[in-house]
Amino acid sequence: MISEYLIISNVLTEEECVDSITSIELDRSAEFLDGKVGEGSGDLDHDIRSTKTKFIHRGRTTRPQLVELFRKIDAQVQEANILHFDVDISGGCYDLQTALYLSDDKDYYSTHVDSELFWYNLPPKPYIRKLSCILYLSDDKNYTGGDISLLNMYGEEVIRDEDREFLNKRGNILIFPSFLRHSVTPVTTGQRMSVVFWYMGRPWR
Repeated sequence: MISEYLIISNVLTEEECVDSITSIELDRSAEFLDGKVGEGSGDLDHDIRSTKTKFIHRGRTTRPQLVELFRKIDAQVQEANILHFDVDISGGCYDLQTALYLSDDKDYYSTHVDSELFWYNLPPKPYIRKLSCILYLSDDKNYTGGDISLLNMYGEEVIRDEDREFLNKRGNILIFPSFLRHSVTPVTTGQRMSVVFWYMGRPWR
């Protein structure tokens, strides 16, 4: 592991972000539901998470714009992995999760991980989430809150102060190892839409 996180600016233009939001809303392969906790079917737990989510499988999307979005994010994450992470992501990314945070509900996501680092007491899996990639789609001028925190194994914040200005910026992406604990603060005004892509690989050794 070379880096704890990476922010890449202007992966999408403003127009592409708006088109992506429209395509996600119009995609007929899935619908927005209450966000769940955990992998697979997951569980509803509003003590941990309050969001609306929409999972879109790359092979089932009804919108060609989203096929192109997968391709564009793939290219960014593959290059970032070579230069900054050097982990096995041979399983690729097969779906995206749209997360919609609404200020009316003060939506948030408490501290959690996208994938466990140690799987000793868990059922074996051929592939697990290795890298998480968040794409920010909403204009950060239209909402407040919704700030992410990334913690290392010692509970220390890893995002540097000088990088904070690049988070939540429309069209930017944040990539980090899926075992890092992270959280999203409540959205207090407006609404925040982001998309998460998980890149799969062999379990950690």
